[in-house]
Amino acid sequence: MSERMYNILFICTGNAARSIFGEALINQWGAGRYQGFSAGTKPRGEVHPITRQLLREQGFDTATLHNKSWDEFSGPNA
Repeated sequence: MSERMYNILFICTGNAARSIFGEALINQWGAGRYQGFSAGTKPRGEVHPITRQLLREQGFDTATLHNKSWDEFSGPNA
């Protein structure tokens, strides 16, 4: 029997740091069991450079991290 995959959406205001950290952490630590996504209510337009730097320094993959609005996750197929 395969385990169920759970999706987690982290939301903060700018989607530049806090929710990005959540997405990166859950995708690495919960790989195979959890899939993390992040979004902002008022997206800043970019991931904060220090956020990206800190994650890279700790060995997290930052290639797919990007700034996005929570609107991307509001549709029926989100």
